[in-house]
Amino acid sequence: MSNRSPKDILADLDKELAGVKWCGPPSDLSHLHDPGHLSLFKQLGNFEEVISQWIAERIKGLAQKQGQEEYQICSIGCEDASLDSVILQKLSKALPDKMFKYTGITADEQACEVAEETLELGNLGSNVQVELLERDYEELTNDGLQPFDFILMANCTYHASALDPMLTGATQLLKPGTGELVIISSSRQSLYELITRFYSHQRTYELYTAETVTATLGKLGIKYKVEHETTTFDLTQQFAEGFTSEEAALILDHLVFTNLQDYAPQVSKLCGELLESVSTSNGAKRVVTSVSDMIVVVNN
Repeated sequence: MSNRSPKDILADLDKELAGVKWCGPPSDLSHLHDPGHLSLFKQLGNFEEVISQWIAERIKGLAQKQGQEEYQICSIGCEDASLDSVILQKLSKALPDKMFKYTGITADEQACEVAEETLELGNLGSNVQVELLERDYEELTNDGLQPFDFILMANCTYHASALDPMLTGATQLLKPGTGELVIISSSRQSLYELITRFYSHQRTYELYTAETVTATLGKLGIKYKVEHETTTFDLTQQFAEGFTSEEAALILDHLVFTNLQDYAPQVSKLCGELLESVSTSNGAKRVVTSVSDMIVVVNN
């Protein structure tokens, strides 16, 4: 267990990263889309389980309340659609008599292709219709799109260079009076502070956390409320291996959104030390927690 504070470790990490040549953007991580690795990562954490259940229950309640036969869902920043696929599975089974029309929007052509494959393999019910679109997040308009009953933005605000048009565009896509937007973002805390170290190498603009999202909504006069969901990552084996095995290295790569093999060994060591310093003991396990802020906007 590290005897140093997370703040001290992050300070050393900043110094190390300042002297290391950047080896490509975090999005250049094709190895992280490997099915075997994604399966391994899902086993280590309960993010997908917790968040998909929260979203599915929310949509279920809204859909039952409105009583309409069709329910329009949009996911802005759907990426590989792995989370959306689980949500749609839950909704399809919970409300078999309801037709769900899903539109996934991503700014990346490759992600759009991966999302299409994910949803095809997702065993979605016959009451789910799927459409995928490649659109710029900061140029969202209702051109060619019907108003949505529910819009999800899961951790996609980090990819925006300008938050105002992204949030304004999303709210304009909501059905008047009843539409709801849920923005999933991370609070500024140790796990997120680790991730930002790597984004900052190829970002020339601010990384928008939950705090900046809510501040922007307030500035735009958009009403919101925030709920919190805590998820966990069981990194027991990774701590035991010191993040040195191939499996452990892949998990660390996923957490920091980059391939640490391209960096100095000291960088990887400091990342592991930070994770250990912010983890908690749960019997024989070492668990790292992460708080997701569920920012809810109702278009009324």
